[in-house]
Amino acid sequence: MFRLLLISLMLIAFSTHAADELDALKQDAEQGHAKAQFILGMAFEKGQGVPRDGAQAVYWYHKAAEQGNIPAQYNLAVMHFMGEVVPEDSALAAHWFRQAAEQGAVHAQHNIGFMFANGIGVSQDSAQAVHWYRQAAEQGAARSQYNLGIAYESGKGVSHDDVQAVHWFRQAAEQGLVWAQYKLGTLFGHDGTDLEDHVQAYAWFTVAAEQGNEPAMEAKEQLAQGLTRVELAKAQELAREYLEAYGSADKTQ
Repeated sequence: MFRLLLISLMLIAFSTHAADELDALKQDAEQGHAKAQFILGMAFEKGQGVPRDGAQAVYWYHKAAEQGNIPAQYNLAVMHFMGEVVPEDSALAAHWFRQAAEQGAVHAQHNIGFMFANGIGVSQDSAQAVHWYRQAAEQGAARSQYNLGIAYESGKGVSHDDVQAVHWFRQAAEQGLVWAQYKLGTLFGHDGTDLEDHVQAYAWFTVAAEQGNEPAMEAKEQLAQGLTRVELAKAQELAREYLEAYGSADKTQ
C-alpha cells in the first residue's frame, strides 16, 4: 500500500517533466543526488518517460538506498523479497527492510518484524519480532498492533500479558481490523479471568461477525445463550455503538 501510493505520487510529478528535465534528472542522479536516483529508479521500474528497464531500476534504487534514501531501501527490499527483476533473496530483502525500519519507516518495521517472527532471511527471533512490531504498532500500524497482541497473548517473544494483549488488539480493532475484533471477543469471553466481560465479548463478536468473520458469528450465537435478557440488551446496544465506530474493515491494512 505504502509503496504503491508513493510510486503513484512521485510518477505524477515525474510525468510532467519534459525531455530536457529528464536529462537534468539523470545528470543529478549521476552526480550522486539520492532523491534523483530514487525517482529515476522508479521511472525505469514503471517505464515512465523512459523504456521500462528493471535492471536500471535496481541499479538506481541501490545507489539511492546506499545513501539512506528510505523509499529506495523499501522498494529494493520488496524487489528482493518478491524476486522482481532481481533473483529472490530474502536475506537482502531483510537487510534493506531493516535499513528503512531503523529510519522509522513503519511498513518496513512491520515487514522486518514478520521476517524475524518467521525466520525469513534472518534467524528466527521472537524478541526481535516483538521489537519491530512494537515500533510499527506505536506508529499506528494495525497489523503490527494485532501481531503484538498475539505475542502478548501467547507469551512468544515477550512475557504473557492478557491486559497488554487486549490493549493492542483494541488499537487494531478500532481501526477496523476484523481478526483483532474477534480476538477481543475471545479474551473478554474467557470465563474466570480478570478480563471476563461477556457484554464486551458479544459486542466485539458482533462487529467482526457483521464483516463476515465466521468464527465470530458462531461465538456470538453461543455467547448469547448464556446472557440474561438485560445483559443481551446491553450487549446489543454496545454492539451498535461499536459497529458505527469500528465496523468498516480496512482491507488494505
